[in-house]
Amino acid sequence: VAYELARTADNELRAVDQFLTNSRLPPFQVTRVRHVETPEFFAKHVKTIGWVPVNAEVKINDAAKIVELFGGNGLYGDDFSVPLRELIQNAVDAVRARRLLDRGYSGKIIVTIDKKKNAKEEEYFLRVEDDGIGMSQAILTGPLLTFTESGWSSPVMRRERPLLLGHRFKSIGQFGIGFFSVFMLGHEVSVTSRPYDKGADEFRTLSFSGGLRLRPILKTPHMESMTFSTKVEVVAAKDPEELRKIMQINRTGTKGEPLGLGDFIEQLCPLIDVKIKVNDEVNGIRHLVKNWVGRDKIEWLKGIYGDGKSEHATLKDEPREVIARHLEFMDIIKDSSGRIIGQAMLTPFPGYSTGICSVGGFKTEKATSFVGCIDRLPAVLQRTQGTDYDRGILCQWAKQQLEKWLKVDLLPKDRHWLGIHASLWGADPSEIANCRIGNGDQWQSVVEVFERLVNKEEIFAATQKLQSYRSIICGGMISLKYPGTVMVGENIIAADDGLHPESSHKYFAVPNKGDDYEERGFLRCLDQFAKKRSMRLNTDFKENVDIGFCVEASVETRVF
Repeated sequence: VAYELARTADNELRAVDQFLTNSRLPPFQVTRVRHVETPEFFAKHVKTIGWVPVNAEVKINDAAKIVELFGGNGLYGDDFSVPLRELIQNAVDAVRARRLLDRGYSGKIIVTIDKKKNAKEEEYFLRVEDDGIGMSQAILTGPLLTFTESGWSSPVMRRERPLLLGHRFKSIGQFGIGFFSVFMLGHEVSVTSRPYDKGADEFRTLSFSGGLRLRPILKTPHMESMTFSTKVEVVAAKDPEELRKIMQINRTGTKGEPLGLGDFIEQLCPLIDVKIKVNDEVNGIRHLVKNWVGRDKIEWLKGIYGDGKSEHATLKDEPREVIARHLEFMDIIKDSSGRIIGQAMLTPFPGYSTGICSVGGFKTEKATSFVGCIDRLPAVLQRTQGTDYDRGILCQWAKQQLEKWLKVDLLPKDRHWLGIHASLWGADPSEIANCRIGNGDQWQSVVEVFERLVNKEEIFAATQKLQSYRSIICGGMISLKYPGTVMVGENIIAADDGLHPESSHKYFAVPNKGDDYEERGFLRCLDQFAKKRSMRLNTDFKENVDIGFCVEASVETRVF
């Protein structure tokens, strides 16, 4: 501890001495601390007992390699759309930060692909501009270049923008590594920025000519335009097709149409509240991604699903028609602080990956059970997976969705799936829950199944040991238990409708011995209904009950 304190004092004294010299002021009498070059030298003055004073601190010999491993391909793999996402994310953070300080400001982002002018050879660049809060020289040469330090939480930012701390600004970027992903695209990178409330003479350009292997150069550019605060530009390809391949935006959609840069960004940003202007100057295509807040719901859905252009467009004809008829069911979802975390509606359809999950407003993965988009907290460093912000809020949303759908005349199979989907979010599906008995279309509600049990019929269902591709599976016997009474029957609850054996099986499963019913499953609803009538379910585990077989990962139930 003494050695570290002495080194800190030495650094401070040297810095002050340099400042006084540059300012042509007289120096202090003490300008440095002697013998702090190594612990061994320092030990001549401060003796140690029981340990050897050596410099055994952890060192990194190749910082560039570490950054490449954990801020580029090593972290993100070959997904070269990540740099685009990270650059847009940084721009969104900058716009949102300025909104807190500049009343009446809305903000914009411009993404451009173009051919580099006056180049010795054909080169194409990607450029992302924003008119957000901007960066000072201190941030450009400090937090921006410090791997794993987020500029938003840095001492420099707190000193320059103390009001952001007062507003409790929360950035999407948290780890201080996203910017470095830009070097996945190319080695020639430039960052030009100024604080939004400063003049053109405050612009600074940080220029990388050889990636992270060469030290960047700070320049003072001559800027005539004041339309942006920050501009990041990277030379990404030698021809436009190579650029499209790198960005993974030349995908062929379900209708055989190419997916352009604008469509790609629209699907990438389902919950971004900043308008993004996309300029594909190579092909002469312009696209505007609107701020999603307040946007027409059908227009928004078409944008984030690709309206049939994208290979990820998953709204089939039947669901699309039902959703259009009940679009008023789509709710804005807010967390406990009032922050919007999504816009979605539960769906009564099986198997379609109609939902979109995002982290920080950027698409991460598809999901079943809903249409729209729900934002989540990052669960992994790459932000490709998330965890729910507030399970209680989402449970309440699912309850409200059930109340709305209960007013609609749905088919039994649609009620079945709506109950399952509501249960996935923690809502009680008792009012809408039903099950299919046997191999036909005998859909029965909780009340109807209860009445069958009262009439001394047994019902079989799959247990939680069900595995796909097994023709012989375990089953459980369900009955109402009266003292000294045993009931016999041979009815079977269909463990699945042939599409999603894992989700629906869990919903209907008889628990193994010692386990409780699935928290929001059909049998829990049935058990609660029975308890209200001073009865309870009796479940008996049975080995090798043949209640169905699997074909191509789909379960087909039969009565034997």
